[in-house]
Amino acid sequence: MNIIILSTYPETNAVNGGQARIAQIKRFYQNQGCKAEIIGISASLDYPLNKNFVPTPSHEKFTKLYKDTESIQDFIVGELSLSDSSIRQQLIKKITYTPNIIQVEHPWLFKFAQYIKDNLYKDAKLVYSSHNIESKLKASLLKHNPRRLILNKINQIELNAIKNADYVITVSKDNKNYADQYSKKNTLIAPNGASLNDTKENLSSSISSFRYCLFFGSKYQPNIDGFFEMFDGVFGSLPPDQKLLIAGDVSYAIATDKRYVSNPNLANRSVIMGRLPRDQLSSLIRFAHCIVIPIKEGDGTSLKTAEALLSGNYILTTTIGIRGFEVYSNEKNGVFIADNSIGFKKNLQRIMQLKPLALSSHDQGQRGKILWDNCLLPLKKILQ
Repeated sequence: MNIIILSTYPETNAVNGGQARIAQIKRFYQNQGCKAEIIGISASLDYPLNKNFVPTPSHEKFTKLYKDTESIQDFIVGELSLSDSSIRQQLIKKITYTPNIIQVEHPWLFKFAQYIKDNLYKDAKLVYSSHNIESKLKASLLKHNPRRLILNKINQIELNAIKNADYVITVSKDNKNYADQYSKKNTLIAPNGASLNDTKENLSSSISSFRYCLFFGSKYQPNIDGFFEMFDGVFGSLPPDQKLLIAGDVSYAIATDKRYVSNPNLANRSVIMGRLPRDQLSSLIRFAHCIVIPIKEGDGTSLKTAEALLSGNYILTTTIGIRGFEVYSNEKNGVFIADNSIGFKKNLQRIMQLKPLALSSHDQGQRGKILWDNCLLPLKKILQ
């Protein structure tokens, strides 16, 4: 079985959850004996150059379609995949074998997938792989700068993908229910998962000398906004011998935000770690006393939550952060939930005084269901 996975970001050097997910999907298909490659158009200069990807279009090409490109670069890339003949041909040339399945991550390149199916690969099945309800997510991201025409177009693109795919892959029951409103075809749930933290790397002596909680993530705007909403005001959750570590690209955005700089208690109790190699981040996750997930907006489910659950550590999250993993939301199992700043900080203070979490063998087994190999098993149906 030959599979092409179309994406607006490569799987290499993953800095966001979407990249991690498509890398695992590709690996899953390959482990089933399939030939699978991820190709596409890079929607951001933040992504590394990749031989399977058309480089990020020029600023002029972006702004020729839409003057304000904030939060819609992936949408514009999808438009360019058909409207710009040069980009379209470059992308077609990246396809080096005849696919039996054309899978599209997010709806942006689905019309391109329909184009190549109609013109080049008539026997191929189309699969729409949905990480969230995109129209809902974009409406949230654009709430401070609403662009109704663009949101209408995004809704149409998403519904077109749902209605015309042979299979729709979703990450949660809520997302499946949404897709089922518009399609009577096969809708699968392949939830987000995590990999076992088998890193051999230990913490540096400067980090291992204190107990810490950890927040990590990409510079996805809900990560930034949620952090400042949950840690708003006076921060007294940690004593001097404990720290809040902030890792990943989100840490750069937080460190330079005036809300962080103007909150000395928060800044003094935090350590900005920046973007880290995967082994180092895995070590931070493994040895953390608590993983903090202060997400208040967004859609789909969070890979950070899956990784946190599999780590076996305490978790402090919001209702949005635990979405899709509600079966694990029990304080006896180390999962604490709070949706306002006061409750969040009080829970953090409480958790950081507890003994390290010791899960029962049953609870460890339950969390083990989050492994990617288990989460992606429903995709076997597509290969039949």
